[in-house]
Amino acid sequence: MISCKEASYLASKKEEGKLSFSEKIKLQVHIVLCGMCKVFALQNEFLAKHARHIEEHKLNDDSVHLADTVKKNISSNIS
Repeated sequence: MISCKEASYLASKKEEGKLSFSEKIKLQVHIVLCGMCKVFALQNEFLAKHARHIEEHKLNDDSVHLADTVKKNISSNIS
């Protein structure tokens, strides 16, 4: 059986759509046996789904921008 560390890596890799068939099986077996990794995988899936959703809407919304005063404030804090 794979470790929890590897399972969390595979769960993250799964959200990128880059799991091989054997990795999918290893992850599923581990998730069935480990409740903590099951919770992690579900939370990771939730976050990835909503991050994609936000990114899609952000790209289609030209009205989202920072005010010039905020840009200057950020710039002065970086320098």
